[in-house]
Amino acid sequence: MFDSDERLGERQQQTRGFGAWQADLALQRQFHLTEAIALRFRAEFFNIVNHPNFGSLNNILTSPLFGRPKQTLANSLAGGNNAGFNPLYQIGGPRSIQLALKLQFNSEQPKGREATRVGTVHS
Repeated sequence: MFDSDERLGERQQQTRGFGAWQADLALQRQFHLTEAIALRFRAEFFNIVNHPNFGSLNNILTSPLFGRPKQTLANSLAGGNNAGFNPLYQIGGPRSIQLALKLQFNSEQPKGREATRVGTVHS
């Protein structure tokens, strides 16, 4: 199959990077203003503990920076020259918070049912 020299060459080009983890949290609450109108508030927190995640390592043996990360994971996933997604929204990006308000109109209320208050927590 493979010559031992070929496999050795492949192994020399590989490095193992850092693991990645991120804690996200989303909370939402719905307020019934009237029978037909509800207001929903939603808050989403990404990388809530602001944990740094590093990208690929410098694998050039002659470099003084050998074995050190080149950039953060979010920037490495985004690609060069803004080719990918914004690093803010990638895993490993900085802490970010997103808030939303949604006003809902319900023109038809089912007969025999009362509006109920709903509060949910997502994690």
